[in-house]
Amino acid sequence: MVASITRSRGTEDGLHLPTRADTALRVVALLDDADVSVRDVASVIASDPGLAARLLRVANSPYFGLGRNVGEVQQAVVLLGFSVVRALVLSAVAGVLATGSSTEPTPYYWEHSALVAAASAIVARHVQLVPGEAFAAGLLHDVGSVVKVEDDAQSTSFAEMGVAGQTARAEAPMFGTSHAQLGAKLLDEWRLPAGLVEAVLYHHEQPSFASSPLAAVVVVGEAVAVACARLETPDSFPAAGSDSAGDDAAGVSESAVIDEFIVPTLVSVGLDRLDPTLLLLGVRAEADRVQALVALVG
Repeated sequence: MVASITRSRGTEDGLHLPTRADTALRVVALLDDADVSVRDVASVIASDPGLAARLLRVANSPYFGLGRNVGEVQQAVVLLGFSVVRALVLSAVAGVLATGSSTEPTPYYWEHSALVAAASAIVARHVQLVPGEAFAAGLLHDVGSVVKVEDDAQSTSFAEMGVAGQTARAEAPMFGTSHAQLGAKLLDEWRLPAGLVEAVLYHHEQPSFASSPLAAVVVVGEAVAVACARLETPDSFPAAGSDSAGDDAAGVSESAVIDEFIVPTLVSVGLDRLDPTLLLLGVRAEADRVQALVALVG
């Protein structure tokens, strides 16, 4: 049984896009034009007051730490860059992709997405990739979990099923697809860059599937984010099984978590030259700023 992605308002078979997505798609279309000007992009964003306000809040957030008061949409676009703007515009739509159902991205969805975005950006700096592109891919990597899917019997999302964030093994038996595949289909139909689509498609696969540098970075970003969550909320994970003297108060050893989640991933994608401890420390140090970002994008 293979699910489809619903589309409303009499459009072609495919994606369910609420009215607010119209502005997002106009922005994405502009960003596909190599000759587009910052002024043109800012003008379209400014036509949607809610979207403009969100962009300005993010530009002024502690996470980006731009060191100035950003009061104009055009200035925010310049300072954030097109990759981050694209991701923020599309993430603004994620909350209403399932209009007509009870689905809303949960606080976990936004927290995890922002953490993967931050982790991916940190990894990107170590491998000479554009951090903004890695941040965008990380922020959008789970967007498929709030896409509405349907079959003959029901119409729902992976978020409603309670299996979002798990591997395809938990999702495929129910719909013949996964939230990663749905997210990649969504971003492909939105004409996002192929590297970003691939990063979303493979973020829950074996690391060796990540053939592009951006996909590899997001796979590592996901592993680092999961390691952070493992340390912060150990009861939410199966026991890692370490009783060494280095265990923290919750009985979770940081070194064991690094060895379980991060080291194998770095080796699998050929980035074992990176220091896993420094990656984890870098992301955990940004926890407060990531929380502030969650409050703005969620």
